[in-house]
Amino acid sequence: MRPLDKLPPPAWNDYSDTAAIPLGDAAVHLADALGDYCSLCEMRLGSDLIVHHKLRQATPETVRKADWPDLLLICHDCHRHMSRHSITPEERGDYLWPDTDPSFTLHGDSPLIYRLRPVPYIIVDGDARETSAREFVFAEANPAADLELQRKAANTIALFQLNSPYYDAASHTLLLSRAEHMQVPCNRLQQRTLAWTKAAASVDRIRRMRALPEARENPGLVELLRQQITHTANAKGNWSVWMTHFWQEFGEKDLLARAFLERPEDNPGFHFPGTHHERLRWEAL
Repeated sequence: MRPLDKLPPPAWNDYSDTAAIPLGDAAVHLADALGDYCSLCEMRLGSDLIVHHKLRQATPETVRKADWPDLLLICHDCHRHMSRHSITPEERGDYLWPDTDPSFTLHGDSPLIYRLRPVPYIIVDGDARETSAREFVFAEANPAADLELQRKAANTIALFQLNSPYYDAASHTLLLSRAEHMQVPCNRLQQRTLAWTKAAASVDRIRRMRALPEARENPGLVELLRQQITHTANAKGNWSVWMTHFWQEFGEKDLLARAFLERPEDNPGFHFPGTHHERLRWEAL
């Protein structure tokens, strides 16, 4: 989960403390602050978004100015697969929230990590079972993280079933019926894996471009490719996957900063607003 610096836009502060703010207006303000991405699974939202209140699953009709700390933009999948209808204010601290916790970093102690892993994919059809090996990118609680953050990460993955409601973490299997298989049962898992595939293809293109004599003579060509990769990542979403794969393959801070970390004021075409640089601990890498 991209760590978020969820500063309310100036228009939010113009509301009175008692105003009933329409949900559509709240969605616009959240999108201005955070970008059009699910705050949890990081898929690109477009018009398919929900204003989520941390303490309840039901979508409120209006919100108050004081609700801002509890509001996130999430996708329909994260909303409908939420395993509990509500959590209490006391339980709120048991979960990892991208706007209040260091949810992701490129350091070895990141609470959440993203890994491409093979998994048995089991289709149940009556008494018959059909098993195949597939690869997906899973969101995982990092065993090297601080124990409290590790616990929160595991709780959050379970609460929103970020690796699909058909995934059993204990046995590391995906099990679903034939009817479920024929639909799109693991959309977030598939989209996260597609982002990894696009990131891998982009890494390969950069390597091939850098090997060209023309690129060595004209570094601007690599910069043009980098700009295109930024636009691809902006359109796709899954920022943490792009960051993870590029860091593993290149380990170049300048490249990652230009592609995925510039602030909107530095690059007006950039579309990952609200990234919390301090929680990412970028400067300490």
